[in-house]
Amino acid sequence: MIVVKNKADCCGCTACYSVCPQKAISMQQDQEGFLYPLVEISKCIDCKLCDSACPIENKVESKMFGRKAYVLRAKDVGIVSTSTSGGFVTPLGE
Repeated sequence: MIVVKNKADCCGCTACYSVCPQKAISMQQDQEGFLYPLVEISKCIDCKLCDSACPIENKVESKMFGRKAYVLRAKDVGIVSTSTSGGFVTPLGE
């Protein structure tokens, strides 16, 4: 059963709420408007799906994913100066 003791340990993503088969979790707004899970213990069957869905409790190491980036820019200064993203679409279309 998911329990938020420190608000910094919850991102308010609603994953726990969404995965609960018993609808035992509701998202309650705090005084600042942020949502946090609240478990109705009488409905909870302790299946631990909420714990397994939580991205805070189950961090994914960024080293697991290879990173690739491509940077494109037109050679024509006139195209680059009037474009919003490096002007690569104009030469690509031509």
